[in-house]
Amino acid sequence: HSFPTRRSSDLIVDIIQEQLEGGAGEIVGSDYLTGDLCLDSLEVVELVIRLEEMYDFSIDDGEIDPFYDMTVDELISVVEKFSS
Repeated sequence: HSFPTRRSSDLIVDIIQEQLEGGAGEIVGSDYLTGDLCLDSLEVVELVIRLEEMYDFSIDDGEIDPFYDMTVDELISVVEKFSS
């Protein structure tokens, strides 16, 4: 499966912004989902599920640990790996 013509990273950042209800300001790739953007582990899981549903792919169990504070760039890499 592939993303629409917009860069996948831009789409993922938009989805994170929506998850945060626009309260994060500018999101950059080096931002940590928990440490910088203040997502809790449940919100990380919800974010991943939303990405899987929107783009019709499935991320393998163990690929994302909701208790590991991954960066936006790390999330983008995982999504691109499983959506291609």
